[in-house]
Amino acid sequence: MFTEKYQKICTDLKNENKYRQLQIYKNDLHDKKIDYSSNDYLCLSKNFDNIDFLESLQNKEQNLFGATGSRLLSGNYEIFEILEKQIAIDKNTEKALIFNSGYQANFSCLNALLNGKTLGKQAIVFFDKSNHASLYQGVLSNQINLQRYIHSDVSHLEKLLNQYKENENPKFIITESIFGMDGDISNIEKLIELASKHRCFLYFDEAHATGVFGKNGYGLCSNVDFICKKYNFEKSNMLIMGTFSKGVGTSGAYVAGSETIINFLINKASGFIYSTAMSPIIAHATLYNWKKIKNMNIERMRLCEMGDFFRQTLRSNNFDTGISNSHIIPIIINDEERVLKIKNYFLQQGIIVSAIRPPTVQKSCIRIGLNIENSKEDLQDFINHLNEFVTF
Repeated sequence: MFTEKYQKICTDLKNENKYRQLQIYKNDLHDKKIDYSSNDYLCLSKNFDNIDFLESLQNKEQNLFGATGSRLLSGNYEIFEILEKQIAIDKNTEKALIFNSGYQANFSCLNALLNGKTLGKQAIVFFDKSNHASLYQGVLSNQINLQRYIHSDVSHLEKLLNQYKENENPKFIITESIFGMDGDISNIEKLIELASKHRCFLYFDEAHATGVFGKNGYGLCSNVDFICKKYNFEKSNMLIMGTFSKGVGTSGAYVAGSETIINFLINKASGFIYSTAMSPIIAHATLYNWKKIKNMNIERMRLCEMGDFFRQTLRSNNFDTGISNSHIIPIIINDEERVLKIKNYFLQQGIIVSAIRPPTVQKSCIRIGLNIENSKEDLQDFINHLNEFVTF
């Protein structure tokens, strides 16, 4: 009885060209092909085959691989606190806390922050419609008043805020700083201005900005003190989440904010309390790469230049790249079957791309994530192949 229901869902998804399947990549596949599907924007995941990193592990904790338990029990290692202190310094916050994944961080932190018993009243959450699924799951884990605003439309957000300006319930604005599918950059200053005016808590997801944008590459929210001061916004009413699994090239996530908020999350974020801690060797690798990021300004500038070149060339060839203005570029197709065919076509050419379909996005697209190893020649070759496919 149960399997029949689940099988029907799978069959329906196949008929709608929305069925997902795991694809096995051989170990040498990414070395032989041009890969636009990866979030390894700075190519730092390939950074561990050198003697410096291996030597840095000498005389460290005896147990490098298994943390053995949650950090509140047996699994708290010195490397975790060293990493957190460094993140707090570079994010210019009082404190930071690491998690095993961005999904875990978003879900468990928002679940704790939006708890009605803690706040005393039901929270009103102003939420960008294109936010990541983990942010959706986090806010919907509580009984909240969810007000979604049109993607990146601060005018619509302001209109919604004005509708609730007399409401005394606690208000939250939740957004990504760079959107992982649309590739556009949030108006950080305007969001801080609105948060100050309407006394909102601000939650920024910097997953796709960490390593790539902001002061020394540590995210768009790593140097906002002057904006906060300009609009008289209390920075303690802000929490910033970022991941290590993209620009940093390892795995896991962090949140950075006031000491009070971080201490609260240590006590109330279930994903932190009840999960075995990150593998210590991952924390060592993360700290190693995190420190390298500040010295990669030239690579970041080149990545932005590649993004501008690719967008302009795609648009001049009549392809729709939406509102992207970063290293993430969607090529909007709006046809589930067609994006799968394009993905398979490019794979035959030795090029890996991501076919993104609803419900992840509203309109099906080929998502391109550029990295510092891409060249203008690679990008022009990609567009030539895309034009060839279109003419078939």
